[in-house]
Amino acid sequence: MRRFLLLLPLLFLHTTPLWSTERGVRLEQKIMNRILRALTGKSAGIHVYFAGRRLPQSLLNNPEVILTPRPENADVVLVGSRRPDARLAHLHKPLLTLDYGTLRDYPNAVGAYFWQKGRPNIIMIRARLDRERIRLPAEFDRYIEDSIW
Repeated sequence: MRRFLLLLPLLFLHTTPLWSTERGVRLEQKIMNRILRALTGKSAGIHVYFAGRRLPQSLLNNPEVILTPRPENADVVLVGSRRPDARLAHLHKPLLTLDYGTLRDYPNAVGAYFWQKGRPNIIMIRARLDRERIRLPAEFDRYIEDSIW
């Protein structure tokens, strides 16, 4: 009985992060899907090209996203690395970065979606959205900035 009481807290501590991580991935996936739908106007079957080292969990097993190996075939390009990619500099596709610093590195990026201090941050740049002729739904108005800070 004593062993059982000692193992019970360990079992609880072991299962709690798994549940919270899965919940966090679902939340991130929900936010990502909203952003992708707003940028493309599509409700499903959004072709996404990812440029970076590690594919975000929100794109893995995502029923609304189809990963494509070439940026030319994508509806949206996601950039996760800070090293500028020359192939992406002149694309006429919505480009979304997953880091605020990368938003500065890519002048054709329309916005950024990243986590800071445990909270999601969405930033869209008005001039860049206008240049790509992207009209976001009213729910994104509070995320639209006139310039990069």
